[in-house]
Amino acid sequence: MSAPPIRTFIAIELPPRVQESLYQTIAPLRAQADLGSVRWVAAEQLHLTLKFLGDVSPHNLELLADLLTREAVRHPPFFMRLEGLGVFPNRRRPRVLWLGVRAPQTLFSLQKSVEHAARQLGYAPDKRAFHPHLTLGRLRQPVPLKTAQALSHQLDTFSLPPLGDIRVDHITIYKSVLTRHGPVYTPLYQPQLQS
Repeated sequence: MSAPPIRTFIAIELPPRVQESLYQTIAPLRAQADLGSVRWVAAEQLHLTLKFLGDVSPHNLELLADLLTREAVRHPPFFMRLEGLGVFPNRRRPRVLWLGVRAPQTLFSLQKSVEHAARQLGYAPDKRAFHPHLTLGRLRQPVPLKTAQALSHQLDTFSLPPLGDIRVDHITIYKSVLTRHGPVYTPLYQPQLQS
């Protein structure tokens, strides 16, 4: 009997100190009563997704790790910065609250390499352009007008203090298990960028 598939995504993980600092920084947002319909992402789960794959067989997971190891060494380590709040798809119908990422072209090249590796194993490329961001929370649907207005006001007035530059020197292949209390992410492989 073959092993069950593993729900998988590829991401840039944040150092725990950055995760905790960011979580504390957005505490005033989380405390807003009008934003009660936001399901906030836990501090230890904050990351920058490069590619979501869904169910992957254990065999394909090993092949993917090999491909990504070869792709990763083609890119040098780089620094990125977290800045700017926004929502997908728009302020009238917010679904996802995100924090933007400013990074050099290396990040975009790296994401294309991840897409290339996944495509070699038959995974379809993303239809949407890569928009680097960290998901902070998801809004329960439908979003009440009062919540959408409160969130829009927060986007206009909330000032995120500088969190410093984050050095990226590897990518992570994560296993994601859905539970009643939310997803649990476990790092499986960490291909290193070329030092």
